[in-house]
Amino acid sequence: MKNLLTLVGILFLLVLATACNKQEETATPAEQAPAAEATAPAMEEAVQATVDEATAVVEETATEAMEAGQEMVDEGKEMVEGGQEMVDQAAEGAEAMVDDADKAMDAQMPVKE
Repeated sequence: MKNLLTLVGILFLLVLATACNKQEETATPAEQAPAAEATAPAMEEAVQATVDEATAVVEETATEAMEAGQEMVDEGKEMVEGGQEMVDQAAEGAEAMVDDADKAMDAQMPVKE
């Protein structure tokens, strides 16, 4: 994003420098006004084109970032589901071990009534 803004700024400065170089000859304010009016539409078009291009790049980058984020979310959900399966299996194994231990204790020490 920073690089994009830097690029837009550099392009604007280049357009401005080009316009200024065309007016290197010293001119009176009366002579400068028509020249400024003549270059203004061209500069506006150049700036608008740069803004449009920057907007398109930002939109594309944002779309790509959103897609990548969604992929990460999906992968995270899969990991959570896998982790939950492991927890469930461990709980079943622990319950089986407790049941086996209870049976073994009951077999070793019969309950006297």
